[in-house]
Amino acid sequence: ASSPVNTPNANINFNGVAVDTAFLPEDAIDGKITSIISKASSKIRVIAGEFKNSLMIDNIIGRKSSVSDISALFEYGAAADSKEEFEKFRRAGIYAVYNRGFTKLSMSAMVVDNQYVMLFGAGKSKNNASEADSSFITINSSTVASAFNAFFDSAMQKNTFDITLTGQVLNSSNKLPLDNTRVWFQNLNASAYTDHLGWYELKGELPAEFIVTAEREYYYSKDIIFLKKNGRRLDFLLDHIISYNSLSGFIIDKTTRSPISGCGLVAVYIEQGTGTRTFIRTSTNEKGFFSFKALPLGNMDIEISHPNYQKRIEEGYTIVSGAPISLGNPITLETNYIITAYPNPVFEDNFLINIKDSKVTAEIPYVSIKQNNYIEIPVAMRIAAAADMKNIYVGNYIVKKGYYGAARINVNGGMSYKDVNIDFLQAYKKYTYSAPARGVSLAIAENAVRRSGYLTVSDGGAAGAYPFNGGELRPVGSVQAVDVAFSRGLAIAADGGSEMSIIEMGVDSGAYKLAVSGASGGRPHIYRYDADGGGTWKMLETAVYESAATGSGEVKLKASLNEGGKYGVFCDNIPPRIEKVILKSGRLIITLKDEGSGLNDKSLSIFSEKRPAEGNFMASVESGEARSAREREFIIGGAQALAEDGYNLCVSDNSGNYSLTPVSKISRLAVKSKEERVEVYPNPCRAFAKFRIRNAAADQVTISVYDSSGGKLLDVCDNHQLMSDDAEVIFNLNSLDAYGAKNAKAANTVLIYKVKFASGAERTGKLAVIK
Repeated sequence: ASSPVNTPNANINFNGVAVDTAFLPEDAIDGKITSIISKASSKIRVIAGEFKNSLMIDNIIGRKSSVSDISALFEYGAAADSKEEFEKFRRAGIYAVYNRGFTKLSMSAMVVDNQYVMLFGAGKSKNNASEADSSFITINSSTVASAFNAFFDSAMQKNTFDITLTGQVLNSSNKLPLDNTRVWFQNLNASAYTDHLGWYELKGELPAEFIVTAEREYYYSKDIIFLKKNGRRLDFLLDHIISYNSLSGFIIDKTTRSPISGCGLVAVYIEQGTGTRTFIRTSTNEKGFFSFKALPLGNMDIEISHPNYQKRIEEGYTIVSGAPISLGNPITLETNYIITAYPNPVFEDNFLINIKDSKVTAEIPYVSIKQNNYIEIPVAMRIAAAADMKNIYVGNYIVKKGYYGAARINVNGGMSYKDVNIDFLQAYKKYTYSAPARGVSLAIAENAVRRSGYLTVSDGGAAGAYPFNGGELRPVGSVQAVDVAFSRGLAIAADGGSEMSIIEMGVDSGAYKLAVSGASGGRPHIYRYDADGGGTWKMLETAVYESAATGSGEVKLKASLNEGGKYGVFCDNIPPRIEKVILKSGRLIITLKDEGSGLNDKSLSIFSEKRPAEGNFMASVESGEARSAREREFIIGGAQALAEDGYNLCVSDNSGNYSLTPVSKISRLAVKSKEERVEVYPNPCRAFAKFRIRNAAADQVTISVYDSSGGKLLDVCDNHQLMSDDAEVIFNLNSLDAYGAKNAKAANTVLIYKVKFASGAERTGKLAVIK
């Protein structure tokens, strides 16, 4: 590889594969990048750990209108370094996805169509300036491009395997994204809400052909007939309702006159001429009050439903300009059927349906159940009891094998209904598993299942029943711990598999923000109770994202699921504490302790306000005394100079909590320790020499020997553990070959030795040899 500016052979050919290489800053490659991206006709793929090159980003977005298939995969990491670019792509309608640990991204590449591959280093992916420290390689080969596309598709699939349909909803006039838009399948119990960039994601099995509807307040809804074979991307353009007015009122029980909360109201508007339908939804609050804020001008019907009341159609409302409607009389509903199903959630392969009828003289109702996109299956019912006010009917339903998720019980064609969640799972396919009542979902990797079996999510017990890591953790909101259990038959793959299983837990957005604001920089994570590791909660690497699926401001947390046990969402409130400080030979030896989320090798660093922002933090050296994830020892050299220059120590834990303490203050608190001493005797020596090392108990030492010109001859020992403050290491000059010396004979000479301690100290001296 070479540069056309300073060397020949820039363009190389390997068996018909054209490779164009360039090195920065000699070669002006911006034109090459722009030229290749401009050639895209069908698709562009971007895969990068961090992607901030403005030239590439602008060129890719500029091709959005003429290239239908553009996708990007960014590494998520601890700080999501490409968050701004991720959102810029998605706002522009480009399908960008975070890689959340399924496959570690260790490369930066762009694939154009099925022909070109551009490889660029970390510097070029972050910065387009000429001083970026990266090389750039272009490969023109359909074979190579196909291989990169296959890798991209594999990595993307592992991050989106449970997503069956996704897309963006935009304002048709200004093409701005629309948030909080409901996207739903007609005739299926599935819906999602768009995020702040207008994107939605739907999960679950889909039929070959179905109708998808997008609806939002102040906009006309839109129906699209979609074929499963057409892929997983479906976008919507919604037209704004220009002229509208409001309608409000109350809904009460016909018999008791008490307000009915939780009633769903759907206003159906049919556009004159086109017949296009628009659905506008609202619901009653605890006082039975409802309000449609923006109904289009014209005639419409309103459908009112509640699981325990007869469905009612209110017909003939006329909405006119300048005349909001406030109903003077409340709308009344009659009780119909009260439906119960147990167990619910369903853990077995069948469950009982119990229906109470408000009319004693009524006929046995027609009951059916629909499991997701399966056909409605009738359930045989029989009368079990009669009373003064109600008839009671019971029936038994056998769950369709292999089914999981939501199901709807319909009575008399949907006049009353009840949704139940079937947690029954027969393991023979790729699964998602949901326990909505506990806010938990599991995604089981396809290759994780070895044999058929069952799994359950149950109450993990009161949070107070478990120690909260010395009081440093607290639960987030009202979320309780859950117990994930597998039957003997179900084998979950261990760490390191090509795919991983995932646990997802939801918390209220307000509780999440309160937890973050109450911590010292940390954020909530998913923890697993480690009964074998001292009975503490162990933090898991956790991805966090805002949930749009419920439209309720829920925050979702996702972590790897490798074994059963108790899982919970906690926030570490307290940064690590400095347990012990020793001053030795100008070095600070600092022991940190954290009982909450734990420590890592970057938990102590040095901070100075005098340094430029991009270079504020300097990593300290870890001593190697990593007693556990909760206690670590660090070494900082030059403590006196750091104290005089106003440096601070930054200590942090795994969840992000941190605190700053001046080095000068730490130095004053340090316990002074005797300096290490090294003595060599006899000196001069003939056959044997002993290195006596004092005041270095529990340290490790490496002793190296050099000739008089400074060339290294051998290591007497390497990271030798010292057991006391008066230790000895023997050096046998008659067996130099045992130390790996190049010259196994020693003549009369003077050798130089260096004793290097793991704690950072060094001692040098001379050893005379007489032969």
